[in-house]
Amino acid sequence: ALPISEVLRQAAEGNAHAFKGPIAVIRQAVELVGRGATGGDAAMGVSAIAASCDRLEGLVRSAQRLDTATADLLETGWSKVDLSALVNAFAEDYRLMLGVRQEMLKLEVEPGVCVRGRDDILETVLESLVDNAVSFSPPQGTVEVTLRAAGDAAVLTVRDHGPGVEASRL
Repeated sequence: ALPISEVLRQAAEGNAHAFKGPIAVIRQAVELVGRGATGGDAAMGVSAIAASCDRLEGLVRSAQRLDTATADLLETGWSKVDLSALVNAFAEDYRLMLGVRQEMLKLEVEPGVCVRGRDDILETVLESLVDNAVSFSPPQGTVEVTLRAAGDAAVLTVRDHGPGVEASRL
């Protein structure tokens, strides 16, 4: 296991990398529009800027949640958490937020799976994983959340059908 300081360094590097992509798209689009592009080229540039701004807003929210969760992890206050109930309640609320896309969230939760931890931290981690999966899923895609007991451990899986990550970057 890596020391927490190394995990935090890797997370910071990952966040920096994630922010660079949308920023590069915005710079290119601004350059295109700034050169006097018209018609379809200008519209494409503005659309790229808008999409990249949306992506940046999502990254900022995720980074904030992860930073808050990291700080919370350094605190105590752990107790027994019914993870099955937490995942089910989270999914119910998240589906409301998805609106017409609520059917994209598929759930398979084994009842009675409990862990030691903090429910607020666990929900923050779950929300980050699901937000990420939803953001990378195709429009008609699904996000599957499964929870099961495996001996003394709980196994929570969030799976989407987006483009995935290159094997060399896993």
